[in-house]
Amino acid sequence: MRTEIILLLSWLPACGDQAPVMAGDGAPTPPRDGGVAGQAMLPDAGVVVCPGDPVPCPGRCNDRGYCQSDRPTGAEIRIPAGTVVMGDRMFAPVITADWRLATITRPFYIDRTEVPVSAYRACVAAGACSRPINVPADVACEWGILPDSDADKERRRYGLIGDHPVNCVTYAQAETFCQWKGGRLPTHGEWMLAGRGPASTRPGSCESTEDLNASDGRCNARPYPWGDELDSQRANVASRRPIDEEAWRQRTTTPVGFFDGSIHPGESMTSPVTMYAYETHDGSSIFGVHDQIGNLAEWVADWGSTRWEQSGPPRSETGPATGTYRLVVGGDLDTSAPFFAPLGKRIGVLPESPYVGTGFRCARDVPR
Repeated sequence: MRTEIILLLSWLPACGDQAPVMAGDGAPTPPRDGGVAGQAMLPDAGVVVCPGDPVPCPGRCNDRGYCQSDRPTGAEIRIPAGTVVMGDRMFAPVITADWRLATITRPFYIDRTEVPVSAYRACVAAGACSRPINVPADVACEWGILPDSDADKERRRYGLIGDHPVNCVTYAQAETFCQWKGGRLPTHGEWMLAGRGPASTRPGSCESTEDLNASDGRCNARPYPWGDELDSQRANVASRRPIDEEAWRQRTTTPVGFFDGSIHPGESMTSPVTMYAYETHDGSSIFGVHDQIGNLAEWVADWGSTRWEQSGPPRSETGPATGTYRLVVGGDLDTSAPFFAPLGKRIGVLPESPYVGTGFRCARDVPR
């Protein structure tokens, strides 16, 4: 099947003031409890309240201080409503229209990681999802990688042990899976808010598109979920390290949530006493959402447009009502130069085209 891809310019949405407030350099300030991301109980109610989101939480507080719901299909994180900067400052110097604010008016849940193969297999087993399109010779399609295959052995050698994200799925297959688990694909605005965080670095500091400036500290336009610099120890992107040290780069996905600050040991390489161990840095967003840079790019709900003016009305969190292409956002494991890596990157892909570099995650509305 022919895959047709066009490069699209990122457009921007936004929302009001909310926790956590950003410091001037775009870094989040400590949670309201003085810096410990714990959970408190409302008096006489037995209800969990998280430091970063004061609304009662039906689950537990994650280590970032936000409400997390652990479901059979994977963990979800509740993102408070707010304003987000859409687009990227790397594009802004040459394309000034690549800045915009979007308002997400209601809180929502979003998957903590990209959808793993195991969860998608459960949907196929239930008869609700179709198998990903897989070329048997193409070991890059996760569905076809079997235990003890050559690809699996190489992964175990380098410590890439765990549940890898599903890829090689069309837009319709991604949408069907999310509906099966009681959700939907996130809008572009929701995906950006989950990855970048709220627009204002101080209460009310980023109110309009006129405030947006690459060197202005009023607005949070961080290009990566963790900050301003691309770091290959925080995401599965092309590395500048010696090839013998990270031979797996640009050859395989990493397990979902792999870049969590842990050291991942591999199996023996040359002898029973020789082990490979890879130390990661935490690549999650301020909310604790993982894998939004690198590994796989992701389908979102929006139709795509090559002109930002056609991407929806001002402050809208969604794009045009119809179109030819669906948006795919974020970078995949082939991402190298910083220009191709930021949160603001997006491309348009024909919805019927599966792509080896594309996966997805789901969102769902918070019950009223």
